[in-house]
Amino acid sequence: MKDFYSIGLMSGSSLDGLDLCYSKISSKDENYNFEIITSETIPYDNDVYEKLKKVREISSLDLHFFDIELGKLFGAYCNSFIAKNNIKQIDAVSNHGHTVFHYPEKGLTLQIGNNNWIAKMTNIPIFGNLRMRNITHGGQGAPIVPIADKYLFSEFDNCINLGGISNITIKKGANIKSFDIGICNQLLNHICNLIDKKYDQNGNIAATGIINLELLNALEKIPFYQIKPPKSIDNGMLKEIVLPIFDSYKDSVPNLLATAVEHIAIEISKYLEKDFKTIITGGGAYNSFLISRIQSISNAKITIPNLKIIEFKEALAMSFMALRSIENRPNTLSNTTGSEKDCISGDWIYN
Repeated sequence: MKDFYSIGLMSGSSLDGLDLCYSKISSKDENYNFEIITSETIPYDNDVYEKLKKVREISSLDLHFFDIELGKLFGAYCNSFIAKNNIKQIDAVSNHGHTVFHYPEKGLTLQIGNNNWIAKMTNIPIFGNLRMRNITHGGQGAPIVPIADKYLFSEFDNCINLGGISNITIKKGANIKSFDIGICNQLLNHICNLIDKKYDQNGNIAATGIINLELLNALEKIPFYQIKPPKSIDNGMLKEIVLPIFDSYKDSVPNLLATAVEHIAIEISKYLEKDFKTIITGGGAYNSFLISRIQSISNAKITIPNLKIIEFKEALAMSFMALRSIENRPNTLSNTTGSEKDCISGDWIYN
């Protein structure tokens, strides 16, 4: 059994920082075991945070400059993380980057955090540009975590990530499908920002609110929910589609949060069968009110794992994609992305 040591990097749409996950994945004949050795989320300073919030609105030249800035920042974060944890053995860094645009139907996806600069600064092989090759084969390029769900979390029927966007992997025997469900923490955090809070801890504010039924019905009519999988969401969905609906219904923050939580729980529960084993990760796993609503509506057997899995499962999955590439085995699946074939997506960069 061969051991693969890697740092997975993930910058999600919640903008809370860069996730770094140093793991060991053992491989033999497509049987895998993993260990998260150490992990950390390094928060973005206010300047980077504000740039990320507005990154879709800047000029193409400024976007290229920011790509380089973010790549240098990721390289510095990696070096600091390696030194702090006295990491001696490392085969690769696998970088998801930060998604700016995602329009797979037009052949476009863009993640920034320049991999050449990370390779230069760390002197470690970098695996990145993880989505584009799948898109060139007709796929959505997303979600890309299902390959890890299939092999590293095989004991679960459903794997749900509650990040800025919610997504799910559904496994029934040899069949597997995966897709984005809808907006999640992006929306909840935006509503909390209205009262100068970053997020609703445990869903405590939402739990005091009353559901606005007219708003709830309007949200359920969003066209994305009518599209059959495979499907994926561009980060512009919140600002361009969801917030205009919320802005048309004037209500208190607790009521808006209660309605948003109910909407998220309903959309997720549509895909959960009773008694199926379901693992939930991502920041939303800490929102106990949201979890209770999903549980109540779906009757699924929900598992909330340990902190490392909750917060770093996606970064771990980036490392697993790199390992699959080294093994010359597919790391994106046709039946989860809609591509014409299973394929090995991602590029290697060496200093």
